[in-house]
Amino acid sequence: MCNSGGLFIINSYKLIKSTLILVFCLILIGCATPTPYGPMTKSFWSESRGYTDSRLDTNTVRVSFKSNPYNSSDKIQDYFLYRSAELTLEYGYDYFVVLTNKFNQKYKTISTPGEYKTKTVYKNEHEHEHASHFKHALPQTNTHTTYTPATTEVVEAYRLVTGTIKMFNGQKPVGNTDAYDAKEIKKFLGPSILTKHNG
Repeated sequence: MCNSGGLFIINSYKLIKSTLILVFCLILIGCATPTPYGPMTKSFWSESRGYTDSRLDTNTVRVSFKSNPYNSSDKIQDYFLYRSAELTLEYGYDYFVVLTNKFNQKYKTISTPGEYKTKTVYKNEHEHEHASHFKHALPQTNTHTTYTPATTEVVEAYRLVTGTIKMFNGQKPVGNTDAYDAKEIKKFLGPSILTKHNG
């Protein structure tokens, strides 16, 4: 009876452990997907991602796009320009001039604590691996403990483009490389930004 009860405890522990590992793997898969174009959103598992904007005066807007590390810097810049074009047309203007544009990469430190793991061989010749506080659940014949050292890793947390644009009516100035026609930006960048994944 004691042996059976101990096995139930061990199997329950293994089931919980397997479930947690599965959930963790699903989180990693989701994190490995490039941030799609869209407004700033915050999920339970990750930091806020997407675009934000604030109108500074009648024809001046600050625009930002925050992405996970799986989008290239060029793609994030495209998102910045596309959002700027959307705002330009929404506010009734024809073209915009990028006054400032800054790209940043932010990093974070991930620390994993050291872990002791106990492996016990029981008289019934079944081997069970479990936390050390279960070591008296069944009569034991041999116990071996190993230790995994703590680790520290620096990883990229997110990428951010922030800039300020000024919007105008009429045709964009010839020769101004910071001026963009809003309709042309939407026309040429739209197919690569408004993909099936983005909706």
